[in-house]
Amino acid sequence: MSASSDAFVLATRGDFAMADRLSAEDPHPVDAADRAWRSAFESVRHSAAPNGPHPWSLEAVTELARDPAARPAAASICREAERAALLAFDTEALRSWCAIHATIEDADAPLRASAALWLDFAEGRFDVVVADARAVEGAAAKAGLGAVVVDAAALRALASLAVGAVDDALAVSRRASRMARTEAFPQSEYLAHLVLARVRRHSGHPHLATRILEALSRVAPRSWWPWLRIELALSGAMEISRTLDDGAATPSATRARDLVALLDAAESADRVRFDAAAATLRAPWPLLDSEYVALVASLDPEKQPPVESEAWCRGRTDEAPPILAGVLTRSGSAPEEDSALAYVVARPSDRRRIPRSAFGLTSRLGLTVLQQSRRKQGRVEMLTSLLALEPEGVDETRCFERVYGFPFEVELHKGVFDVLVHRTREYLGDAGRIVREDGRIQLVLLRSILVADPRCTKPFPDSLLRVVAQQRGATAKDIAAAAGVSLRAAQAALRDLTEAGACEAQKRGRAVHYVVEDTTFSEPTRRSPRQP
Repeated sequence: MSASSDAFVLATRGDFAMADRLSAEDPHPVDAADRAWRSAFESVRHSAAPNGPHPWSLEAVTELARDPAARPAAASICREAERAALLAFDTEALRSWCAIHATIEDADAPLRASAALWLDFAEGRFDVVVADARAVEGAAAKAGLGAVVVDAAALRALASLAVGAVDDALAVSRRASRMARTEAFPQSEYLAHLVLARVRRHSGHPHLATRILEALSRVAPRSWWPWLRIELALSGAMEISRTLDDGAATPSATRARDLVALLDAAESADRVRFDAAAATLRAPWPLLDSEYVALVASLDPEKQPPVESEAWCRGRTDEAPPILAGVLTRSGSAPEEDSALAYVVARPSDRRRIPRSAFGLTSRLGLTVLQQSRRKQGRVEMLTSLLALEPEGVDETRCFERVYGFPFEVELHKGVFDVLVHRTREYLGDAGRIVREDGRIQLVLLRSILVADPRCTKPFPDSLLRVVAQQRGATAKDIAAAAGVSLRAAQAALRDLTEAGACEAQKRGRAVHYVVEDTTFSEPTRRSPRQP
């Protein structure tokens, strides 16, 4: 091993202490292998602190690979360039680098196979990634290539999620995240943790995704920011996502900026800007393509719901689909006093749910807005929204069970249900009338309406967890203010959450600060002070 190859190995673990030594010993080495490993070292340094384009061109690496002594280093440069191309959302560049990598003899076979996985992922061949990644992991483990093992596992988790195998994706992403922390290769660690965050969101825990992404945003190089911005925005952490915009005009930065612009336009009730953003929004990879299309259709009350969220939009389930798990936590331009996270738009032509953040996009539909009552359980709104989504009516027994959450017994509950129906008629006013006939109940619309749907509202503690995830280390007073509740209510809920292990209370002097912790995730750090 030469000093240059030693420097490269240390650099892959985030230690660039040998940079000065290499410059001092021989700034212009003659030996081909030495030159190649110095190039590989510079490539890793660029990955850790990107500044301008990748330092080594396709032509230069092709030339290096002609010398057998330089081929291992050339393959390592390809690996860094492949990652850079992926993070830049540049599939064409990734394809070019993978093509060169595949021709380099004497390079580690698992390294070449890993490059093929990157390309399969970027081009949407998720079944291939799921099938091949396990073999790559095994071969890389035997060869002692820890970073390749982590990358392959992370890509397998992403691909599993893309084909709908959420449980597999969760198991693999958790393992990849743990391995990444143990192996201590920073770039692979960023990937594994980011994948875990995406899987957490898809499995219904956007606050855990936010916690992971917020930590990554503080340590990951700028090349990771576009992907982080996208995941943060989809997790509902728009405030953190905005801090990662450095104004770059690169395709990756622009695509992330477009997504944030779309969500901002929805929240600010800017219909013109929303339509413009929706028209230009492009997904960087097939992985996100269907997600972007589904997001636009899920937000826009004038569109038909997409397959991904149709069951939720039509009221067949109250469980938010992955595409809306984080977005549903946003308030948008809805009345501050409303607690519902979703609304029902009921028109003669269509009846569907929209997220709270899309409230302002209904302005040109001529809807009669039914104000949300201040009653704690909101049974009137529950019945109204349920019937608004059932144009043909619904069986009264089933209707009662869906509103109250327990079976209907005529002797016990008939009077209670009659009172609720009476109140709902008063609530509707001249916007509609309720018809009860032959054991069925139906809402006949006289006007198009917009009504809050409390059935989708998460329990109060969940809203606090979202605040804690976004404001790591906040006090109970900070959390109460952000959530818009009393300090006493926040303190009681935080105490329960702490006892249940959903968050941690950390004493700092006299103050108590709260943090959300993922059972798998360990916060990445800059382990070595000798950074580039």
